[in-house]
Amino acid sequence: MSEDTEGRCTLEAMASVTAPHWTALLAEVAAVLAWAHRAFPPGPGALDDGAEWDCQLQASDDGGADLPAHFDPADGRLTVPKPPTGGARHTLILTLCGTPAFAAAWAEAWDAAPPPGRRA
Repeated sequence: MSEDTEGRCTLEAMASVTAPHWTALLAEVAAVLAWAHRAFPPGPGALDDGAEWDCQLQASDDGGADLPAHFDPADGRLTVPKPPTGGARHTLILTLCGTPAFAAAWAEAWDAAPPPGRRA
């Protein structure tokens, strides 16, 4: 977790997994996004426009081609095409940014360290 001069945080997580681990990875990322939607409605938006949090989700295949990724807050499902069987890997990157209140709530909810210089 990093923090800018205005106290806004950025959290970035990246995982590259093979087919047997893809479903578990999607479930973990979906849990984080579902929490953010529940804890800070109405959902992601530009922090400069007053939103509490925003996110970017990127997925790519073993060859580096972008894959469509979509999270549906209504059912808590994250959909990204599954990697083929075998050794092929898919990479998923989740970037969250938020206000100081979002950062504190995230750290508490996920038992994570607060940004440098900030106490939980």
